Amino acid sequence: MFRFEGEKERQLQSNQFDLVTKYAEMEMRQKQLQQALDHAHQEMFEYKSKQEDAISARASEIDILNQDLERANEVKKKKNCF
Repeated sequence: MFRFEGEKERQLQSNQFDLVTKYAEMEMRQKQLQQALDHAHQEMFEYKSKQEDAISARASEIDILNQDLERANEVKKKKNCF
């Protein structure tokens, strides 16, 4: 009977050790995944910012081109009037 209880206690201790080890591994994995997620969010934010800057620059270029076109049309109209 004592032998059975000793074996049972060793088994419980082994199970407890396994659970503690798995828990520590899972915590470490969770931290790694969180770091990867944070890094991905940062990269996504930087990419979005670059895209917004590029879109803004293109919009400014289009505005300048439209203004130049309007001026050219006005000059053409004035030349046609004379």
